[in-house]
Amino acid sequence: LPRFGLTKNGEEEIAQTAKFLKDRPISELYASPLLRAKKTAEIIQKEINFPHITFSDHLLEVRSSFMGQPIEALQKIKFDIFDPKLRKGDDETIEDIAKRSLEFIEYAVTKHQGKHVVAVSHGDILMTVKAVLKGMPLEIDSIRTGKGFRYVRHGEVLQITVDENGKKTIESIFIPDSKTY
Repeated sequence: LPRFGLTKNGEEEIAQTAKFLKDRPISELYASPLLRAKKTAEIIQKEINFPHITFSDHLLEVRSSFMGQPIEALQKIKFDIFDPKLRKGDDETIEDIAKRSLEFIEYAVTKHQGKHVVAVSHGDILMTVKAVLKGMPLEIDSIRTGKGFRYVRHGEVLQITVDENGKKTIESIFIPDSKTY
């Protein structure tokens, strides 16, 4: 959501994530331009002493007519904003999210070949990438918890590795301690 920042607990989680990233040879720091992702990237930027953040619309939250709706509206639909019966004309599908996310990954791999890149994004975006790279079907159960996946945690670091043949793998390499989990 626009203008939706980090809680105090969120700031503490990201501080732990930033400390985890501090000694890694990071060549670029990207982030979604939404406020909470910007704030997350700024905490990381400060801790790792990185000169700049590059903002990318490819990392934005899901574009949905449900954005800004009360949580009760989402609970009523079981958070399935991708249901074709509920989507409005400009709403993104899971396939749309997968396409733009993979475009970003391909861009980062090409531009920063062999380097370490940090990209700050949002839960459903990260879960869609995880589903694609794990070979899961693009459906709501793949990006939530229905297919044995655990939803990405706040401040969690998912590492995407690309081998010499271009094969991409994804794994969780850090989860901050949290007061809420």
